[in-house]
Order: sequence, then structure tokens, then C-alpha cells
Amino acid sequence: MKKIIGLLQSSSAVDDNGNYKWLDQRLSGWAVNYGDILVTESIRKKIVNTGIIYTNFGGHFLIPPDVVLMRGSTYLHNSFDFESACLTLESINCPIICYGLGAQNTTRDLSFLDENKWAQRFMSILSEKSITISVRGYFTADILKRYGVSNIRVTGCPSICFPDKVSKINNPIKLSNNYRIGLSTHLGLHDDIFCRNVDLTKKLHVQLFKFLEPYNFNILEQGNLLEILASDRDIEYEERLFAGKQLIEYLGANDISPELFISKYVRIKNLNEWLSKVRDCDLLIGFRFHGLIAGLMQGLPVFMYTYDSRMEEFSEFYKIPSAPVENGLQDPFQSILNYDWDICNDAIIAGISECELFDNENNLKTYLDT
Repeated sequence: MKKIIGLLQSSSAVDDNGNYKWLDQRLSGWAVNYGDILVTESIRKKIVNTGIIYTNFGGHFLIPPDVVLMRGSTYLHNSFDFESACLTLESINCPIICYGLGAQNTTRDLSFLDENKWAQRFMSILSEKSITISVRGYFTADILKRYGVSNIRVTGCPSICFPDKVSKINNPIKLSNNYRIGLSTHLGLHDDIFCRNVDLTKKLHVQLFKFLEPYNFNILEQGNLLEILASDRDIEYEERLFAGKQLIEYLGANDISPELFISKYVRIKNLNEWLSKVRDCDLLIGFRFHGLIAGLMQGLPVFMYTYDSRMEEFSEFYKIPSAPVENGLQDPFQSILNYDWDICNDAIIAGISECELFDNENNLKTYLDT
């Protein structure tokens, strides 16, 4: 008999042509997180042709599942609704396989959840219902250990496992103006999310844009509504220009031409298209982890600017060349050229191996047998 698989915190759907898609935010009102979708589909690929039922935190499964696959995310922070999440976890009467749980804070402060009893309850319930918990990195692992959770496997992010085979990153011999550069921006940073210094990070966005002006680069939009408008060539040019002016105002970059700014944007409508357009680049630079991991898994060298614990944790786990925003504009080209990419390749392979061990120790295949 086919097992009933529950998927907790799903973020996307597949259309009739097999494209991993998302709804247009202008029609749905849903702020799409492309990284969450990549993680979801990396998990769903494991259970192709198997019946799946869904719920999100705050809800419950209408049919009792035999196992629940839970999309991990940066749930461990003080703005998360742990009370609703606990109610959902408590309603589950079967094993939970949680992929890629993460913690997020402005700094690497292990005590930041000490006063959050619901957060500690969330971790405790998840531990009780899991053989092991897949976590994104060692900072997250240390947070869980602080509150008595020991059944942990550090796997990195499951999104790295989306391709059937991850491509090896080769050291680029040189960089020239002809190189195709992808820029991954984060233009939704505010003081109420986890950025140590929003103003400094905005300033660095502007400096990087100006640094890249002589080169062949594009900005790969990642779901910010203004970026969607700025990049959508199916709408009136004046509407795109107005969105570009608002983005420039947000960055405090009045000396950047809005016409030039919007000309750099690339619109992305589904997951396959995102990965395809990233694959057209020679390297990626920027401020979003999943914006860069979309290149890492396809063999592209990357450089990351970090501004919170999450970005630093990812950079450390996958051995990605990076610099904190406090260091100002580090030359990403020299960092990429001088880097030993075998270190990063080995870290990626090790992370994938940990993901496979996690599946095995959680007996995933037994739930997929029919």
C-alpha cells in the first residue's frame, strides 16, 4: 500500500509542463521567496510519483500521514510564530523528517532565544518527533544543543541537491569585460529583519553596482515586487521606470540613472527559468544565499557579502569566499581569481553526502515503497 506523505511548509507547485512555478505577486499578493521554492522542490524531487498532502504551520493534515517531510527554513528567530508552529507539530502523530532548519540573528549570539519559551518548545517537539534534524550549519546546531537537542545532522541547505548532478566549480583563469556577471541583490532589507547594518548594506549595493558598470552584468530579480515591476518588459516602460526610481530611492542612490538601473534587470517567472538564466552567467556576486547557490550547484564561482549570522553560516559551511559588509567594497574579482575552488567543491560534496546520510538514517526509502 502506498504510504501517505505529508509535506509541511510547501512553497510552490508544478504546472502542466513540469515547470516549477510561482504565482505572480501582483495577482496573488503573496511575496514569493525563490529560495524557499528551491528548497521545497529539492525535497519534492525525492518523492516523485508519490501521493502528497500539504499543510503549513498553523494548520493540520486532514488525513493522518505516515511520515511528514518538513521544509526547513530560518525559523529560529524571535519574529517567528512559534506558538502556531507548535500547535501543528503537536498534532502530528508520525515521524517528522526536517530538512535544513536554520537560525538567524544579526550576530552569532547563542543566547538570543533564551527568553523565548515557545521557540524552545518548538525545538523540543521537533526533536521528540524526529530521528535526526537536518540543520543548515554549525551556528544552528549550537543553538539547538544549547536547549538540549542532540539528534542533529549538519547537512547544509537541501537546495544544493536539486540538480541530478552538481557541477564542479573550476578556477577561472582570468576575468574580462566580456564575462557575464550575475548580481544577486537584497532590496527588501529593513531594521526589523536580520541585518546588522541596513544603511551600510544599502550603500554597499550602490558601490557594487558602480564597480560593475564597466562590465557585462545583469541583476537577477528574486521576488521583490519593485524588482518584478522594474524587470517586466511586458508592462509599460514608464511603469518600469517608476519602479526603478523607487528602488534607487530606497538605496539612497540618486546619482544612478534609473534608465540604466532597470536595463540591468532580468525577470524570472519559474524555477527552471531562474536556473537557466543563472547558467548563462560566468560568475555570481551578491547578497542572497540562494541567489548564489543557484550558481554554485551549476559550477559557477561566486562571491558573497554577509550581513547576518545566516549568511555567515552558509559561507562557512560551503567554504564560499565572502566578506562582511562592514569591510566595505571588497574586490570580488580578485577574491574569485585567487580562491582555491577545490575547497568549495569538497565542502559541497561533503554537504551532499550528509544529506544522503540524513535520508538513510531517517529511513526515507521505507516510506516511498509501495
